[in-house]
Amino acid sequence: MMATPEDNPHRAVRLLAAASALFEANGSGWLHAFAPRGTQSDEALAALRSRLSGGAFEAARAYGRSMAGRRAVEYALNSDQTSTPGRGPSKPGPG
Repeated sequence: MMATPEDNPHRAVRLLAAASALFEANGSGWLHAFAPRGTQSDEALAALRSRLSGGAFEAARAYGRSMAGRRAVEYALNSDQTSTPGRGPSKPGPG
């Protein structure tokens, strides 16, 4: 199941931030052929920012950016959308 802003905005922010960090770290030139970068992720992040408190958004973004490649993939494939990698299930946050 895919994280959407409606389902779990914290998870969606983490995944978008992890993808962005991986693009930056690995040189995204060839990756754009498979996952073009455009304003869609920026628009999604803006919508998510409006749904979360500033602190919650920044914490989710920082956590997502800190995930290594394999950990980010495992997190993305994890069907338990309430868990944070390495931390087990988390309590739903505000917003």
